[in-house]
Formats: sequence, C-alpha cells, structure tokens
Amino acid sequence: MLNDAQLDLLDKSGIKPLLIDDDSVIQKFSEDPMEVSEAQLLEIHNKYSNFIKGCRQVLTGLPSVLDAKYLEEFNVPDDKAVLRLRFTNQAEIKNVVNLNDWSKTWHTIARGFTMAVKKSPEDFEIINTDKGSVIIDLLLHLDTIQLVSDTVSSLADMTTSLIEMKAAWEGYKFIQSKFNEGTDHNESEYATKIAKEEKEIYEKVVEKLYNEGKIQNEDCKNELTAAVRELSKFNQKGGEMSCLPSSTDKTECKELNQNFYALSEKKIPELIEHKENKDVNDL
Repeated sequence: MLNDAQLDLLDKSGIKPLLIDDDSVIQKFSEDPMEVSEAQLLEIHNKYSNFIKGCRQVLTGLPSVLDAKYLEEFNVPDDKAVLRLRFTNQAEIKNVVNLNDWSKTWHTIARGFTMAVKKSPEDFEIINTDKGSVIIDLLLHLDTIQLVSDTVSSLADMTTSLIEMKAAWEGYKFIQSKFNEGTDHNESEYATKIAKEEKEIYEKVVEKLYNEGKIQNEDCKNELTAAVRELSKFNQKGGEMSCLPSSTDKTECKELNQNFYALSEKKIPELIEHKENKDVNDL
C-alpha cells in the first residue's frame, strides 16, 4: 500500500494521474484503506510497478545518449537556491538578436540585485541551460532570492493601475482599428504619461525596499531601479520565473513562487484581451 509520503511524492512529481485516475480512491486511502477494493489495489500496484520499471530502463539508457557531465548529481548549497527562467511568449529567444537583448536585460537585473546585497553580478551563476522555450537555471544566494521575491511582491502591489492604463490605451487603439480610424494626436502625450507613471512605480518599489531595511548597499539606487524595470519587462513580455525546491525546505523559494504567480496574473496581454472584449460588448 502507498503511504502518505509516497502519495505526496507522486502528486508533486505530476505523475499521480498516470497511476491513479480516480480521486475517490485517494480519499479512501486517507480515510479507511480497508474500503479500497482488492482490484483497485492490484491495478495501482501494477501501474506503479510498470512505472518504476520504465524509469529504470530510461536511467539505464541515459549514459548512451547524454554526456556524463549531465548525469552528475548536483547538490544545491544550503545558502543558495536555483532560480529557473523560461523565455516564453514575447520573451522567446529565437535568434542571436533576442539572445543579446535578454542577456543585457538579465545582466542589468543581476547587477542591480547583487549590488543591493553587496555581491557581484557573477553571483547569478548559470548552472544549466535547455532548449525549446529556452530554460536557464541560475544558482543564487538566498539573500538575493529574498530580495527578488520582495521586489516581485511590491511590483504586484503597485503595478495594477499602470497595467490598467496600458490595457485601456491598447483597447482604445483596438476599437479604432475596427473602424479603420487612425489613432488621435494624443497618442504621444499618453505614451509619455505612461512612461512617467512606470518610472515612478519602479522608484517607489526601490524606496519601499530601502525603508523596510532590505537593501544592504545604499549606493545602488539607480542600478536597483534599472533592475526592477528590466524584471518587470521580463514578466510583461511573458517570461516565467520559478525557484526550484531542493532537499531542504527554503521559505524564500516558496515566497518567490507565490509572489511571481501574483505578478504574472497581471500581465498586460490578459488585461488587454479582457478590455477588448468588454469594449466590443459595450458597443
């Protein structure tokens, strides 16, 4: 019989649905294992055994298709955590021009956040890369992770009005395009107002971090403001960021994942789509 720890592991790994397709069975396990039928137990046992067998076959064949360095175990130090970046949507890296642009963005982010905790940009250590939607794993000190998390949380709190303003403008241009009308002469003025509002928000985020005593270096305000701006851009373009769990339970990782999820819910594209639909329905 699978115990609670084993069920939790299956759930976290995302393979539980492959083995157990009926949540009522899980409920019976937790309440009264005797209520689970022998046939259900046998089915789960067979699926689990076949899964383990398949995993062993894959692991056995890996050395023949992968370089040995990719199979070496990597232990995350207790004072660090892995930050995984996914370059997706408008943040996608398809060519060297994209790569150059996002390299500059993340150099700015690394410089600002590491200066704030009295470290160097080299603290953003690349430990793994993958293709597809381009994944980069960074190894960072926990104090840097915590500062990024606090920044993301403040951005989520402060950017709602700015995003709604941008969404309203994009929605207005969308409606005009439906009627084949050009944008009016106020476009430049409105864009200037948005840029000013955006700059003020990034400055407020940094000021909040300073006031809360989360900045160790008082001489990096400009660099940190630039880092906050670029981090916001990465999010708004559809990039994804997550702190990977390790063998030790690190609250900094949990907080960052929760905060970035809250910020990612406020991406401009979703709000624009909602605004467009609302405006069209109101016609």
